Amino acid sequence: MLMLVHRGRRSGAERYVALEAVDRESRDSVVIASGFGTGAQWYRNLEADPSCEVSIGFRNRVPARAELLDESESKALLGKYASKHPSGWKMLKESITEVTGDPNPEIPMVRLHLEG
Repeated sequence: MLMLVHRGRRSGAERYVALEAVDRESRDSVVIASGFGTGAQWYRNLEADPSCEVSIGFRNRVPARAELLDESESKALLGKYASKHPSGWKMLKESITEVTGDPNPEIPMVRLHLEG
């Protein structure tokens, strides 16, 4: 679990969202998933301004830069997550399907590059 601090694309106001880390690639690289697709407000805000802050573990409000991943890399990382965490993936997919009505939802991924 991590806390993502980002800026509203229109208001410029700080926004907060708690998200599950799909993969912790390294100490300074974390992958998160947008279960509500590219329409999620936090995703759209990062698309407009990739500068953000991340709190994870004992690290609080670390400056970071978001990298929106393309469809093929997102699918590959989601497949990796599904094979490492089959029960977690089952619950996640069921939840997303229930909320969106889409039995095969597209789930874009974002890589957060933490500084320092």
